[in-house]
Amino acid sequence: MNSNSFFKKSYIFITIAVVIALVVIWSKNLDSIAEVKDKIYTEQTITMEKVYAKAIKDESDVVMTNADNISRDSGIIQGLKINDRNMVLESLKSIKKSYKSNTIFGNVKIHVHDRNIHSFVRLWNPDKYGDDLSGFRKSIVAVKEKHAPLVALEVGVTGVELRGIIPIFSADEYVGSVEFMQGTDTIVKALKNKFNIDLIIALDNRYSDTAKELQHATKINQNLILATNEKMADKTFLEDLKTTALNTNLKTFNTKHYYTEVIPVKDFSGDVVAYALLGQKLEVLDEKVKETKSLLIEKLVLNSVLGILSLILFIIILRIMIFQIRVWISK
Repeated sequence: MNSNSFFKKSYIFITIAVVIALVVIWSKNLDSIAEVKDKIYTEQTITMEKVYAKAIKDESDVVMTNADNISRDSGIIQGLKINDRNMVLESLKSIKKSYKSNTIFGNVKIHVHDRNIHSFVRLWNPDKYGDDLSGFRKSIVAVKEKHAPLVALEVGVTGVELRGIIPIFSADEYVGSVEFMQGTDTIVKALKNKFNIDLIIALDNRYSDTAKELQHATKINQNLILATNEKMADKTFLEDLKTTALNTNLKTFNTKHYYTEVIPVKDFSGDVVAYALLGQKLEVLDEKVKETKSLLIEKLVLNSVLGILSLILFIIILRIMIFQIRVWISK
């Protein structure tokens, strides 16, 4: 075999190898491009779970901090100790005034319970008191039994609320507890403003008798009612949910305009009382899919061009080397 034949076959072999490599690279990358949509939607699911959990934790910290501060008020402690409701009520009124003047809380909900787990003072309804809470407020029972604070999502008259509950002691004697309550509207607002994610809390219809203020709320379907302030709920998202065959057993599903994730909301006892429905606009995700695919294709084409240019450069260098070798041999 002469040298010309050998080098010619070498060029052919190298070219075929590069072509095969390019075909394999294109094949694998095209598979990756086809999977972009699933990957982005999966990442969106994880993101929504994380930001929702973080928002719940942040608001839980808020209600616990406020409950803890209120529990230290001397008027509340002394009022519970000597069974003086007026003393507790006056302290709560003063606290409410301070909150209104110095914080973002315009209308705080504070509930003080006595040592027997009876309602002692409801700040928003002072005339209603004395009712036994032990039969349905297991969180308060747990606070008395364990002498430890807790925070829980529970169904109340106004719907689903975060409640921070703190035990109150006087000279190491348990005299009652106080809870600071906050609805979920702040969570809805936080997700929308920080992450452009829409949130709607849907209460299980079985708890509508407890959530008396929601009895005339918008029905999402025959099993769920709107527990989010309707003024804060995205209208398009809400209408989409109302016109979708909503299956809360599904983790995710699409409405007409939204990619939606379902997160069960459990109360202190572990019962599912509501569902957090988180939505991201399909057009936002589809645009992200389109951009990602475009970038991957551009990268693939660029790598292919670089590969071909590298082959051409390699062949040129090889030919120069061969020419030099021949010149050297001829001498």
